[in-house]
Amino acid sequence: MACYNILIGLITASLLFSSCYSQRWQGILPNVAKKSFDVIGKDNQFEDGIDIDSTEESAFIVDLDTFPPEFGSGGEFSGDDEFGSGSGTDEETTTASAVIETKDPCDEITCQNEGVCLRESQNFRCRCPLGTFGDLCEEFIDISYPQFYGHSYMYFEKPVSINMYDAFEMTIKFKAMDRDGILVFGSQMESPRGDFFSLELRDGMIEFRFSLGLPEVKITSKSEIDLMDWHTVTIKRDNNIANMVIDGGERLTIVAEDTYRKMSLNQKIYIGGHTVDAYHKNEGKGLTGCIEELKINDYIFDMRQTPLGDAINGIDVGECSSGLCMADACVNGGSCVVTSAMNYQCLCQLGFGGVSCELELDLIVPSFGGYSYLAFEGLNKKHLTFFELSMIVKPHKPNGVLAYCAQTSDGNGDFVSLNLVNGYVEFRFDCGSGPAIVRSSEKLDLNKWNSVAISRTGRDAVLMVNDVGEVKGMSPGGFSQTTFKTDLFIGGVPNYDNVASKAELSVGMVGDIQRLKIDGFPVDLVNDALYGIGIVNANHHCTNQPCQNDAVCQADYDKHKCHCHLSYYGENCENEHDIKIEVPMFSGMSYLKFTDTNILKRLTGLTTDITMDFKTVSNEGLMLWTGQDAMTSSSDFMSLGIQNGVLRLSYNLGSGETSVTANTSINDGEWHTVSVSRIGREAKMTVDKKEIVSAVTKGSLSYLNTNNGMFIGGMNDIEALTLNRYYAGFQGCIRNVELASKVGTVVVELVGGAQEGRNIHHCT
Repeated sequence: MACYNILIGLITASLLFSSCYSQRWQGILPNVAKKSFDVIGKDNQFEDGIDIDSTEESAFIVDLDTFPPEFGSGGEFSGDDEFGSGSGTDEETTTASAVIETKDPCDEITCQNEGVCLRESQNFRCRCPLGTFGDLCEEFIDISYPQFYGHSYMYFEKPVSINMYDAFEMTIKFKAMDRDGILVFGSQMESPRGDFFSLELRDGMIEFRFSLGLPEVKITSKSEIDLMDWHTVTIKRDNNIANMVIDGGERLTIVAEDTYRKMSLNQKIYIGGHTVDAYHKNEGKGLTGCIEELKINDYIFDMRQTPLGDAINGIDVGECSSGLCMADACVNGGSCVVTSAMNYQCLCQLGFGGVSCELELDLIVPSFGGYSYLAFEGLNKKHLTFFELSMIVKPHKPNGVLAYCAQTSDGNGDFVSLNLVNGYVEFRFDCGSGPAIVRSSEKLDLNKWNSVAISRTGRDAVLMVNDVGEVKGMSPGGFSQTTFKTDLFIGGVPNYDNVASKAELSVGMVGDIQRLKIDGFPVDLVNDALYGIGIVNANHHCTNQPCQNDAVCQADYDKHKCHCHLSYYGENCENEHDIKIEVPMFSGMSYLKFTDTNILKRLTGLTTDITMDFKTVSNEGLMLWTGQDAMTSSSDFMSLGIQNGVLRLSYNLGSGETSVTANTSINDGEWHTVSVSRIGREAKMTVDKKEIVSAVTKGSLSYLNTNNGMFIGGMNDIEALTLNRYYAGFQGCIRNVELASKVGTVVVELVGGAQEGRNIHHCT
């Protein structure tokens, strides 16, 4: 009868199980006692002859007296069922057990992306390879600050640059949510033999253990750490002596007596967990928490997966910063980026700032934060074999990108880079046969303004820092031309994973830039930028807007210069001229601009006839200019100025530039008169009504066609607008400017008739 009841129970329970299996005996059979066991007995038979299928599937012993009432009154099977009116004693029905054969849950589960199904009791869990996540490993995830769940781990190859044989220093920053867990582990062998070190949590205490081939020694913290808080632990080992410092506190030391002094570590470095439980006193339990940084000696491990980072692989690793960047975290086009395991930052579009990019900024002197950059029109075909770049820069940290331009945006092809490396300036370029590398002989001064200039001609490179001592180099191979197609980036790049590997760029500049020139032409760092990210104002006088009366502030290293509008003067343009200026004095940064048609029609066209008086003691300076708004090498222009202490007249009517020079010395501080007369292609210059010099342009073009007015004494952006013919304005006084023509002579009212001007003073 006992065997009969068991058989009936088996059949009924099996039918029930097949309909309820998807709930894994939960819900419908909440009170069924389940015990897994291995199949036993000869030929897979119990002693009473019931066969058990010879598979690896589990079986359960189910106590029938625990079945719910719907399966029979009082926990018994009813005798009125379809199997007949069986009868039995209470003892028989309450002590009998049924063997129920079940399927492995993993048989019906397919873990994606090479995940592996792991059975846990009657549930399953997919063990997800690094970079995947989710119940079925169906999601992809980027790891920067790994999160571990007690059964996770991640591992790295030990970089060849790290020597841990004699000594090492290791720092880890982490947050734990459980009192036990592995933080870092390294060993000589895969099995629990040989040298090893282990940093782990045990009962809330931090424990560092290591072995140099003989019995291990350990250091244990004096108190438990605070869970859910960030902690920094530094381990220093020197041969057989080790010490541990937690959160900058007391130094704890241990000496391994009667042992070897060297540590051989040939295996991978694990964080968050490990695969060999026998190594660990906490039975191999992994960390439940996050690791933000691991540094061994001077090497900071990049937690990202290879090839972008150092992590080779791992299991069940999440991202600690998930959820930090909410959809509305940044406004005005700003983008949210994670900067640490618990913090994010809004990268603001050019012209915006603030925590959420909510502030509109009037940028004057750009400052870069290590994640910032400005983008300008890239180098082009004009720079196949030659280019120059210079800047005035104040670095706050010793490493960071100053400039970068390349052939492609995927890291391949030619490139040019200017980078700070441990305080030294490093200039690199690659024409396709390997990089030229030129490094400054001296470091830049941190938190001070420095000048940096580079030039390249073919394979030759020149670097100069603070106008002292050129450093030269040459690229290898036979190629001498470079091709550029990306934008020119200043202060950083959008994505360091996409730069040329031979440029060795990894971090943006932290510091300020106040001046940039390309091929000698000034670049407006704010207004000429195509776009930019994360730019704020530097801590400079100009950012405090010291200039009054709408004057323009120009950064000049640590100082500033205010460019005053007409009628104002003073260091900050705070004073107003109370007397009309009859004879203006120019400072080298001054100019007067005229756009009156009566003036321009006498200056341009077929003929020009202009006379002026001047006095100066300077060797250089632009006195008169008319040209095009957008100057090119073939644009029409006419200029009169002082170069090397003598007067020089230059003009281009479209067929090429022609110049004529008067060799009379005129920078003696006395008044002189110069007259320029042009009829068609021929021009004459007379100085003090004595010396006459003349020139005739090439070609057949005879009209002067300009559109940007007439400038006296200089102009704004003088280098750019004169194509580097002049670098400074006139210093001295000018009077009696007259333009003659067949229809009459115009006497130019220098100050009162100017449409625009700056930095004009009374002549003394």
